[in-house]
Amino acid sequence: MASTLRFELGADEAARLAESPYLLAHAAGELSSREIVSLWFDTPEHDLLAQGVAVRIDRERERRVQSVTLGGGNGQGEAAPARTPASEWHADLVGDGPAPGVLPEGPARDLLLRPEIEARLAPVFSAVHARAERRIRLPGGGEARLVLETGELAAQERTVPFRVGTLELLAGKEAQIYQLAGRLHRECPFRLSDADLTARGYALLAPRTPTARKAQRVALDATLTAGEGFRRIAASCISHLRANEACALRGEDAEGVHQMRVATRRLRSAISVFRDSLPGIWSGRLSREIRWLTGEMAAAREWDVFLAETLAPLRATLPGDASLALLAARGAGAREKAYERVRSAVEDPRYTRLLLDLSRALAEGWEATAPVVDAARAVLAGRHEKAMRAGAHLERLDAEGLHRLRIRLKQLRYAVEFFLDVFPGKAPGRYASALSDIQDCLGLLQDVAMTEPLLDPLAKGDDRETLLHATGLVYGWQAAASSRARARLERRFRRFATRRCFWVSLTDC
Repeated sequence: MASTLRFELGADEAARLAESPYLLAHAAGELSSREIVSLWFDTPEHDLLAQGVAVRIDRERERRVQSVTLGGGNGQGEAAPARTPASEWHADLVGDGPAPGVLPEGPARDLLLRPEIEARLAPVFSAVHARAERRIRLPGGGEARLVLETGELAAQERTVPFRVGTLELLAGKEAQIYQLAGRLHRECPFRLSDADLTARGYALLAPRTPTARKAQRVALDATLTAGEGFRRIAASCISHLRANEACALRGEDAEGVHQMRVATRRLRSAISVFRDSLPGIWSGRLSREIRWLTGEMAAAREWDVFLAETLAPLRATLPGDASLALLAARGAGAREKAYERVRSAVEDPRYTRLLLDLSRALAEGWEATAPVVDAARAVLAGRHEKAMRAGAHLERLDAEGLHRLRIRLKQLRYAVEFFLDVFPGKAPGRYASALSDIQDCLGLLQDVAMTEPLLDPLAKGDDRETLLHATGLVYGWQAAASSRARARLERRFRRFATRRCFWVSLTDC
């Protein structure tokens, strides 16, 4: 969570926000407007970027202001899972170039005063922009600052326009900044963005393909309360979700959508784990909105899995089969339509509203004082028992029963991963690994069960017979894979059932 929010707007939204009736009614003082030319400095090899230092000089008429920032971003404009707090120093200058000597003692000054750095500093990109700033009184007390910046970034031969805003909490409670953002978003929809002008400039200078990010391990320990534990887990899920937005929107790497879906499922699981300790909004409206987002990404994930994990190996085995080539082409078209649905969801104001509501709910002043270790033991015991019941007669389970077992084991695995650091030793990790092995088998069987409803809509028109031949090949291929997966599943589940439950101190389950 943070007391500063960054966002980007369209041209019409930026104009409306500048004249927002709500802002005008709650303004604290006059609007401040300035025209600024900004230059960012670095070495040709971008040594400052590599060390997390940014040097900018703002020119406003005859005034020159140097701003030096240490930390607080990743330099490429991506939403990172974890961001370190930034330190920033400002100083008026006489000349046009950087003046490291005016900085206080510390790592930033030491870096900039190195001869091999200071002598090679030069402008790397620039911005010409208008900056409008307004202070806002917050309901219930407190104050915030809204900054709107519109202009153009230039790097080498490339230029891009920008319209970005920043909301900063000056006084009051953290939840108020999300409340204000939600109010403004209803009037003038925007998209959250962690990229400041520095990150946008470096991204323009050296464009980089966004990559998918896996969930980071949540740092918990047995001394935390259940409320503290939930806040850390939920914040991690939100960061994981946002860290994969750019990759999912690009649509080239299937892992982007997959990781976004993992993030939403982990968050829903966390809400379920701590349900008795949470305000009702979590199991009500927020859960419904998370479920909506998960559903909007489902078809894209199903097509990614089918094309890469079923059809590609089959085509490699039968490289000359024209019916499989046609199925691949039709599948690629269906996948692109599914990704259009993902893009529409992420760019929908409903998604931004969900992010703001989640952050506000986390920042609200509620507490669950029970030890997190007690909640962990109760949840793990209950989910382990449900999983064992679901798989009690594994050899007789049909597709519906296997799906139910898969869900039970997935819920158990998420809970185990949340609480890995709450319990000592290597047993939690080994338990999670065994769960993962079982889920691999169940995942394959689930993919097989989803193939028919996925492919049936494609077998239409003049190519129906050809596509039916292709789907017949797919079903035959999957039948053999299912038989092998079923045998592995039964072996692995039997071994898993004998494992000692690591959350129980001395006795077995």
